[in-house]
Amino acid sequence: MEVSWSSAGKGKFEAEIQIKAIDRRGIVNEITHIVAMDKLSLNGINARKGKDSIVSINLLVEVNDTEELKILMKKLKAIPGVESIYRMTN
Repeated sequence: MEVSWSSAGKGKFEAEIQIKAIDRRGIVNEITHIVAMDKLSLNGINARKGKDSIVSINLLVEVNDTEELKILMKKLKAIPGVESIYRMTN
């Protein structure tokens, strides 16, 4: 029996990330700064403040592979006030 493995997760692709964070001055700036420092393309951003002082930030980033995405998400999770971060799927 011949077996082959998919190379899924390799090659540039867009990923949507949702971040939930405590709303504070400069949180969006810190997030976009990390994306820029990692030399990634930020193709979209949308931030909405809820009634409970939690801001929901959706980012559309272009990454080279799933490992690069995981590293970015780990860095974003380390920002003070970030409560959760996950990749949006269709």
